[in-house]
Amino acid sequence: MGAATHPGQGQVYARAMVSSIDSDEYRIHGRIVYGIVSKLALQMDGFHEWLADEPDFSTGIVRLKYRIIQKDFGPINTWRVSLAGGVEFPSDDDYAIHAAALTTLILNRHGLNGQIDWKENATLSDELMLNAAHLYRIHPARYSIHTKGAWYTELEWLNTIYDNGDYEMDLAPGLLYEARRWAAEISLRLPIAGNYYDQPNHTLAVGIRYLF
Repeated sequence: MGAATHPGQGQVYARAMVSSIDSDEYRIHGRIVYGIVSKLALQMDGFHEWLADEPDFSTGIVRLKYRIIQKDFGPINTWRVSLAGGVEFPSDDDYAIHAAALTTLILNRHGLNGQIDWKENATLSDELMLNAAHLYRIHPARYSIHTKGAWYTELEWLNTIYDNGDYEMDLAPGLLYEARRWAAEISLRLPIAGNYYDQPNHTLAVGIRYLF
């Protein structure tokens, strides 16, 4: 899920994630974010899926992301809110409009994220995504000038509601290591409720990101 974080002006943030869906479908997700100014970023996402019983599928999304709130309570603690909007260009030409609001709160060893994302498809059912996440820094207990990286547990609550009445609700526990300029993560996404016909039984994802 997204967060209300931005690279600094002129900085580039890149991320790559590979997912295995029910061990017979696979997805690669690449993301590049460029900091235009401190409050405004350009985000480009590309996806390619190798599907079990259907032709491969690709899509790309171009968004602008603008931070509207930043309240810093100390060197680490902060609350931020961003708005994002853009256009998705799938390989089947069924383009979509995205509009989102994101919030991030960091308090000591805890991090909280919230996301509302509306996707209006040209021909398919529209989608509303309501997501939340909690991160906890398990090591180190306190940062120092010698800290080179930190370990976090992750727990994401991911919901997609379709305008035809279908929905998906998943939980995704994971583990994150974050260094000063790069990070690596692994998570397992599991369904807990839903009636969507194509809802996976599990999705295993591994990813890496780097700040240039």
